[in-house]
Amino acid sequence: MYHFFIFIQKTQQIKWLFLLLFAVEHSLTYIYTAFSHPVKLPGIHEFTAMGLLDNRMIDYYDSSVQKKIPKQDWMKEKLQPEYWDKGTQSRQSKQHLMFLWKDLYAIYLWVMILIIKEKL
Repeated sequence: MYHFFIFIQKTQQIKWLFLLLFAVEHSLTYIYTAFSHPVKLPGIHEFTAMGLLDNRMIDYYDSSVQKKIPKQDWMKEKLQPEYWDKGTQSRQSKQHLMFLWKDLYAIYLWVMILIIKEKL
């Protein structure tokens, strides 16, 4: 049996003031997904993370490549390699945390099953 975990981190609305005349509102969302076991299907990874700016993918990371990759040309051009290195480290940490949570969830389910069986 596979368990699928998803965690969405929605940041507060980000406002930038341009030319002190008007404010433009943007949204920044991070989506993290993890499977409890490796899935042997092409394109499906045990862990995936992506950043969305105004619902447009701006970066991507998965457990196979293990590198944060820019998905917009302006990000490739404007951001330094250090930004991507730090982002890769951050995603690797989140991947590790998701697998710890997954293991804790599996232990929780096992304990609940044992409790239910004892009551029967």
